[in-house]
Amino acid sequence: MNGSRLDETAFWREQVTTHWASGWAALRATPWPVWFIPIVAVLAILAIGATSWRWVVEKEVQETVSPTIVALTLTLAVLVWRWVPETMTRMAALLVFALFLRELHFGFTNWAIYFALAALVWWFSMERKNLTHYLSDFWLRLWLGGTFLNYAVADAFDGHVWQFLPGYWTFNDIAEETLETVGHVQLFLLICMVARLATARRGGQA
Repeated sequence: MNGSRLDETAFWREQVTTHWASGWAALRATPWPVWFIPIVAVLAILAIGATSWRWVVEKEVQETVSPTIVALTLTLAVLVWRWVPETMTRMAALLVFALFLRELHFGFTNWAIYFALAALVWWFSMERKNLTHYLSDFWLRLWLGGTFLNYAVADAFDGHVWQFLPGYWTFNDIAEETLETVGHVQLFLLICMVARLATARRGGQA
């Protein structure tokens, strides 16, 4: 009995240590431009929204563009995974699949996406030391960090976290939807980087 408790304690201690280290490693490895991408994107959205091109960033347009980009990204991610079936490509395909289901707006996906992302982050953290071929690449880290940060900021718009901003209610819809699309574009670029690195890895192992 005592041995079982010690094993359980050791397991949870290892989990905390591993994920704490992964979190700090992720922050240190995130390229500095990542932190400015959402700011530049929001400013660009507001600038477009103030012109006759406002229709481009309107919610109705973005609700068509957004799932289309994710569907194309999912197709690419699955092809890459089938071409180079390994941990990173599998993770990438599952990530895009989870986001694609979220874009379809099924009732359960509104909360299930958070569990899916948490599971993927846990898996990624556990495998971090085995993914150095991918994580050593600047552009992969840039688009990985940019994708998640853009989604986080867009989600904060959805939750009206930024309502203290002047004129917030005049632009929150276009900012949320279009910023999410910007995140999808970065997701596509991320999968392109995974494809490039996976192909190079496969060629090196041939």
